[in-house]
Amino acid sequence: MPKVFISYRRADGQAAADRLYTALAAAVGKDNVFKDVDSIRLSQDFRAAIEKAIILSDVLLVVIGPHWLTVTDDSGQRRLDNSADYVRLEVEIGMRHVRAVIPVLVDGAQMPAGDQLPPSLYQLSYLNGAVLRGEPNTTSDISRLVDQIRGLFDSPAADADAPQPTGATTDATLAISTVEPPASGVGVSHLSVGGHEITIDLAGVSLTKPQRVWFDGALVSERYTVFGVRHAFAVSEKDVQVSYEVQTGSRWHGASYWIVVRRDGVVVYSNK
Repeated sequence: MPKVFISYRRADGQAAADRLYTALAAAVGKDNVFKDVDSIRLSQDFRAAIEKAIILSDVLLVVIGPHWLTVTDDSGQRRLDNSADYVRLEVEIGMRHVRAVIPVLVDGAQMPAGDQLPPSLYQLSYLNGAVLRGEPNTTSDISRLVDQIRGLFDSPAADADAPQPTGATTDATLAISTVEPPASGVGVSHLSVGGHEITIDLAGVSLTKPQRVWFDGALVSERYTVFGVRHAFAVSEKDVQVSYEVQTGSRWHGASYWIVVRRDGVVVYSNK
């Protein structure tokens, strides 16, 4: 069953989000649908819970009401222009990790134009979405959307459309060897991925402490997340430019760590 994350603003699209949650919970199971406070335990860090839920989701539904684009905070600043705005963060994380990001237009809202969005959300304006009309059509529109979501993962052709590595998956150069990360954060993990050596100092996993990662390629970007650090590298394989991404993070406040390596967007190693 697909896991679905519902992103929305309480002041804009709350009723539609509630109805979507009810319908999806009945279709794919309550445990497979995430909707803010309904899915976060008391005392749990909501930032970490939301980021983890999105990363583990297959579908992100972005509920867009008539004020989604223009709603402001107490100082009069548009919320989407704030890099810490939770809806903006949800969509940004989803567009990096989730297989299907689906805008859902409700209450007569129109799809925002690219130049109306922050640069990090620009691509959202080009995604084909769903429209939930008012009654008496709302129920049938939601039912159709739920069926389409299930169809994305029930169809045998779904996997064929997924990104594939630039080399054959059976190629011996994609073999993975690893020294399993230690139970505590003190230690170094060594990976060999596609003939590339990756060394990760797990002791540095933190939102505030630098983490050392060695890779035989050019560092493209480094970004700290709630769970750890994400490094992107560019390398040349047989004269073809290939991108690698090394993501690390902690479980249970540093009690243990996970590592995920992606090659051209496809996971080639994970101990999550």
